[in-house]
Amino acid sequence: MLKQPAGLGLVRVQEQQSRELALVGAGSDGQPLWVSLSDRMNPACPVALTELVARGQERRFKLTAVSPGSTTVEARQGGGSGALQDSVRVEVTAMASSVLRRGPQLGNDGAIPLALRTKLRTAMDAAWRLNSDPRFVETFRAVVSTLSGTEQPITVSADTLNRSVIHLLDTARDPRVKKGLAFERRDVRENAVSGLAPSYSFRLEPNIWIRRSAFDKGAHQLTACIFHEAAHVAGARGDPLAELGLEKLHVTAGLPR
Repeated sequence: MLKQPAGLGLVRVQEQQSRELALVGAGSDGQPLWVSLSDRMNPACPVALTELVARGQERRFKLTAVSPGSTTVEARQGGGSGALQDSVRVEVTAMASSVLRRGPQLGNDGAIPLALRTKLRTAMDAAWRLNSDPRFVETFRAVVSTLSGTEQPITVSADTLNRSVIHLLDTARDPRVKKGLAFERRDVRENAVSGLAPSYSFRLEPNIWIRRSAFDKGAHQLTACIFHEAAHVAGARGDPLAELGLEKLHVTAGLPR
């Protein structure tokens, strides 16, 4: 039977990476099974399959991810058109770095003053450089998957940066933001929170508001605000327990918020 290190009947491989797959056993007639890809004749097949070694009834194959897409590795008795004995679905996901940069955009619900835009663009460049760091990309994917309740693709960080829109928090007109700021000021007066949040967003909405004081602290603070709020834009919850979970992003990036 076809075996894989993880998953039941499904193997995920990132584009331009490879993975091994083992076949143990033979057909009911005692002969080796025919192993191939379901769409092997398709020039656009997203996977290349190579047999590496055969030892008795164990054979090992190398799956090489060529391009995003999906296919099936099939084990058949008596040749390519024989009876299907087992199969494993293979999904090839795009590399995070393969997503073209189109954002974040600058918004007007609290327009970013011209004097602050150079600093913000430096921070946005830094956020995109994090998207080239496999460790950060996987941490972002894993954290957002956990805090959103939905398994996310490896491209989630890049996709979220592209659809984010950044505004200045201090001059925001959105009534929900203004109401939240009023509650926050009350909480600070009552010592319910230690200080004012440097940035705001709403779950699954593209808008990110960043406080002027975060600009004053420099590009590192702005970068931390961008990817922190991007996690909420991507679907991460905003409750206190979830906020603790988001600290993994700051630890991985080396940038406190």
